[in-house]
Amino acid sequence: MRTLKTVFVMLLSSAAVYAQSVPGMTIQYAQIPPKLDGKLDDKVWAEATSIQLGLTAEGAPVLNGAIIRMAWDRNNLYVAYDVPDDQIVADRLPRDGRIFERDDVMELFIWPRENQPFYYQIDVNPRGVTYDAFLITRATKDAPDLTLVDWSPKLDTSSWVRPVLYRPDKLGALTPDGRWSVEMSLPLSSIATRGNEPVQAGETWRVQFNRYNRADKVPGTLDATAWSPYYRVGWPHLLDTFGKVTFAGAPAPPPIAVPPIIPQSGMPDTAPTGAYKVPTLAPEKPAVAPAPTPVPPTPAPVTPEPAVAPAPVVPVAPVEAVVETRQRTFSLDYKNVRIKEALETLFKDTDLNYTIDAETVSAAPLVTVKVDGESFEGALKAVTDAAGLTWSKVDKTYAVKKAG
Repeated sequence: MRTLKTVFVMLLSSAAVYAQSVPGMTIQYAQIPPKLDGKLDDKVWAEATSIQLGLTAEGAPVLNGAIIRMAWDRNNLYVAYDVPDDQIVADRLPRDGRIFERDDVMELFIWPRENQPFYYQIDVNPRGVTYDAFLITRATKDAPDLTLVDWSPKLDTSSWVRPVLYRPDKLGALTPDGRWSVEMSLPLSSIATRGNEPVQAGETWRVQFNRYNRADKVPGTLDATAWSPYYRVGWPHLLDTFGKVTFAGAPAPPPIAVPPIIPQSGMPDTAPTGAYKVPTLAPEKPAVAPAPTPVPPTPAPVTPEPAVAPAPVVPVAPVEAVVETRQRTFSLDYKNVRIKEALETLFKDTDLNYTIDAETVSAAPLVTVKVDGESFEGALKAVTDAAGLTWSKVDKTYAVKKAG
């Protein structure tokens, strides 16, 4: 028992030390966006900072790892992958097919707000096929508690595969020329940033890059390399191990054009040399003497009234403008939604909490309900009634349970 406890403490200490030393990179602002053809020959990539996946998931060094470059502008995040690969595995699956279970894959994970539990996953294989999902992590930040593949940003990807060449003097020997590359643009508007405002220069996101290479391996094994090691093969969902990506400054906005001053009649078009004397303009009409200003009568003296002491000022405690959840209205339209997903959406952005046990979640039917302009508890009752459940409240926590 003492040995097990010692090992557990050592693992926690290693994780704590590593969390303080995650890698980082700065991405530059793209004056001209790249042409998405998969060939990586744009000027923006030549000037971009690059990183190489030189570590296994356990932290061991590797050679000839995938090279990654990133850039951004006011509308998009751009990512370029350059992946050495002498035996490419990629099926032509539909979008959001589980390519990470069977193909060579590059994975991008984005955690834009460290004080929030949600993050994003975007995978791409050598054919440019993508898988993307919105995830909500557990409280321990080591696994997704909810995965929504319905999150589908307007991704634009293009891939290019350089064929593997064979040496003529030795049949079957591969040259190092085999590789595949992908260019991808992700609209920044599809990422929930701080306050849903545009990304600003100096902002930092937590990011992880991961590669799965499935060729030339013993069946059942997985070749995984990462930017920031996560110490668990095939499981990059450890948010505290993500690296840090900082957005470099965008250029200043162009100066505002000022229209030229057009000279008026009687003034020269160009400034004269030497001393300049403003020309005297002849009046169009003869000057008319102004009428004399009447002198007001002298007012009678006023006897001031005795001063009255002002009433004492009673300090008033400041009042914070708080809009409570019960004063808001909610509109919902669920069609065949799991009860936990429906509750997550309803309680999001409120100051309230809920509890529900796993047995109730698994036994509850899919929810189909629509409410419009309803109070919070009215909306909660509609959702739970649709699932055959009920609820009780203690302070700000609602306990959802089976009816009866």
